[in-house]
Amino acid sequence: MSEMVHSVPRKSLRRMAAASVVTIGLLAAMAIPASAHAGFSSYSANGYLPNPAGGIGDAAVTTAAHTAPYAANTTVNMVVRAKAEADPTWDPTIWSNVEVQVNVPTGWTNPTCGSANLQVNDVTTNNTNQPGAVAAGWNCEILRSEGHDIVRFWGPALAQGALEADCAAFFSFGITTPKPLTQTTYSGETAAAEGFIVDQTYASGNNSHWYPNANYVGSVPPGTQRSELSGGLVRTVAAYVAPAVPVDTTAASTPVTPSFTG
Repeated sequence: MSEMVHSVPRKSLRRMAAASVVTIGLLAAMAIPASAHAGFSSYSANGYLPNPAGGIGDAAVTTAAHTAPYAANTTVNMVVRAKAEADPTWDPTIWSNVEVQVNVPTGWTNPTCGSANLQVNDVTTNNTNQPGAVAAGWNCEILRSEGHDIVRFWGPALAQGALEADCAAFFSFGITTPKPLTQTTYSGETAAAEGFIVDQTYASGNNSHWYPNANYVGSVPPGTQRSELSGGLVRTVAAYVAPAVPVDTTAASTPVTPSFTG
C-alpha cells in the first residue's frame, strides 16, 4: 500500500475521484439508499473493537461512548467503517466502494496510511462487524487540501457476481491526538474542536458525505447525492498533562567549611 503526501485543491480531488470510478449511464443519477453511516464503530460484545477508545468515559453508557477517551498527544490507530450500499439488492457494479476520503480535523496530526479491509461477522467476532482480510487492489495516500490532511483510500470496482463480503468496508490509519487543556470531544460543535468527515464514493459514481455535527458539515463535494450527519465520527481526547520537568541531581553540592575547634 503506497503512502504519499500531496497538496491538492478540493475541487481537483473530486475531479480525480470522478475519473477513477465507473460511470454507468443513468445509474449515476439514482438516489443512494439510506442505510449504514460511516463512523468509528465500536462493539461492546467484542471488547469495543475495532475502536476501543475515544468515547466519553461514562460508565453509565453501554455503547461505544463508554470507552475511555484517547490519551492526548499520543499516536493511535483509528478504523473507519464505511459499508457498501445495497438497494434493493446487492449489485457490485453499482454499490461497491471505490474511494473513501477521511478529512482530518485541525489539531490531529501526522496521519499515516493503514489498510483497506473486508468485513467479517461470525462467531469469531461475537457476531459483530469487524475488519477481516486486506482488500485486494486498494491503495492509500495522504493529501493536503484546504488546510486539512486527508487520508485517501481507493480501489477497483467489483465485477458482476462479486459478493458484498468481497467489498472493502473498513479503513485504518494512524494519527497523533491533539493536546487539549481539558477533556475535549471533537465533533465540530465548536470551532475549536473540529470533527472527522468522510466522503465515500461508489462504483456508480454516486457519493455520500458524512459529517459529525450539524454545526460542522464541511465542504460537500460537487455532485454529492447524500450529505448526512453521522454521530459515529465523534471522538474524545483526554486533557493534556505536560511531563514533569526532571530535577538535575548532578549539580555539585556546596562544600561546608568545618567550624573552628581550637
